[in-house]
Amino acid sequence: MTGKELIVCITLVGIICFIIAGLLGTFRECKQAEDDIWNHDLHEAILRDRLKKQKEASHQLVAELKKLREENAKLCKECIVLRHGEQRKEADDGQKERDEKI
Repeated sequence: MTGKELIVCITLVGIICFIIAGLLGTFRECKQAEDDIWNHDLHEAILRDRLKKQKEASHQLVAELKKLREENAKLCKECIVLRHGEQRKEADDGQKERDEKI
């Protein structure tokens, strides 16, 4: 083998090494992109699940708030009835006191 042939062989081996390195880099980038997509999909699924749970909790809170409002309205009506009863009692007591004075 002459010196020129040796130089050509070394050059070809170097070019082949660069090509292989480029292919390996490309494969690594593809794998990284696939992993990124997988991680993104997984993260999206987790967020979707959390959103679903938060919506369910929100609906439960709305239902509980509705029950509390109904109970509050009921208690307010009872208070009004009790106040009217006390006012009548006070009026009756006042009438009795006037009757006793007379």
